[in-house]
Amino acid sequence: MKKKEQIMLAAMNLLIQNGVQGAPMSAIARKSCTGMGTIYNLFETKEGLINAIFEFIQNDLMENTGTFYKDLSVKDQFKCLYAAIVKYLVAHPLYFTFLDQFHNSPILFKQNRQQESLMMQPFIQLLAVGQKNGTVKMVEINELIPFLKGGLISFVRWILSEDIQLNDKLVSTHLFLAWEILRKELK
Repeated sequence: MKKKEQIMLAAMNLLIQNGVQGAPMSAIARKSCTGMGTIYNLFETKEGLINAIFEFIQNDLMENTGTFYKDLSVKDQFKCLYAAIVKYLVAHPLYFTFLDQFHNSPILFKQNRQQESLMMQPFIQLLAVGQKNGTVKMVEINELIPFLKGGLISFVRWILSEDIQLNDKLVSTHLFLAWEILRKELK
């Protein structure tokens, strides 16, 4: 593991466990077996470190869940994307907990907030196509996104907090419920 990743992993653990005030850079240095000079050479401030972690997780999430197939129906593309994100977050509980804890923090830089919005772009595009072809309800997409995001986050939080083994049946049930809310009823 690279030194930078070692520091970010130690920082994630301490920040989640103790909060920002309870995780001084000296404790992060001890936990990562790194000198203070190395940390400050890589990250100018604790805020910079927190933002670097946030950006790292977002990039990793997008790289590992961004592939879905354009030749599938809107419904199947939605299911593939949603399932990929759920499975990624459950497989990376430390990442999920960090994102969940810090996504509303005033510590985050503006570009990280904008990048978080970019993560929803595939959903926005799918919903727009679905509305255009008549498979998704004609509700403002900006109103649908918080529902999707909230449902996804709550589902992952429930799986992790209750130590439930994620399986295809659970994912399938959740996807069915999410799609049922989105889909336009045929007359």
